[in-house]
Amino acid sequence: MICHHIVAQLIVAVLAVATPISPRAVATPAGTVIPLGVASSFTILAKSGISTTAPSYITGNIGVAPIAVTAITGFSFVSADESKPSKSAVLLTGFAYGPSTTTGPSAPQGVLDMATAYTNGKNQMPATMSEYKGGALDGLTFTKGIYQWTTTVVLGVGKTLTLQGNKGDVFIFRSTGAFSTGANSKVLLSGGLTADTVYWVGSTSLTTYALSL
Repeated sequence: MICHHIVAQLIVAVLAVATPISPRAVATPAGTVIPLGVASSFTILAKSGISTTAPSYITGNIGVAPIAVTAITGFSFVSADESKPSKSAVLLTGFAYGPSTTTGPSAPQGVLDMATAYTNGKNQMPATMSEYKGGALDGLTFTKGIYQWTTTVVLGVGKTLTLQGNKGDVFIFRSTGAFSTGANSKVLLSGGLTADTVYWVGSTSLTTYALSL
C-alpha cells in the first residue's frame, strides 16, 4: 500500500515522545523517493473499492479502477453520472473518480502508476530493520529508513507513532500483511518531516478507524 497515497496493493504516505529506537538499529541506508506519477493526485486510490462510515473526512481526491466508481460507498455523492467527477457534500474535499470519468486525473493511469510505485517500494534494499516489535507500533519513534514486516502492522486504539526527521527524509514501511490504525490513534511528523516522503507499502489492505490521523 501507499497515505499520502494508498494502494490496495497499496502505497500510502501518512502523517508522531515515546521510546526511541536504538541508534544501532537505525543505522541507514535510507530509502529513496518513490515516484507516484498520476497516483499522487489521489489521497486514496484502490482497485477493488473504497468504503466509509460517517464521520469520515478525507482531504483530496479518491479513485478506483478498474472497478466502477459505484464501488466507492458511504460518501453520499451528489452526482450519479459516472463520466463526471463525483462530489460528496460533507465527507470529501475533493472528488471521486472511476474508470469512466472523462475529466480530471485518470484513475486507471493512477492505478498503473500505483502498481509501479508499489514495486519500487517493495524492492528497495536493504531494509534498515525487519520484524521490529512484531509490527506493534504503539508509542514508538522512528527515524528515516526502510522497515519491513511479514505480519499485520498495527497502531492501537488511542496510541501515537512518531516519525522524526528533516524535510526530504524518506520513510518506507512495508509488509506482506495489512496495515491498521485504531480509533483516536495518531501518526505525528516532527522535525520538519512532511508526509510526501512517508510511504506505507502493503500487499493486502489499509484500515483506519474513527478519528485516526
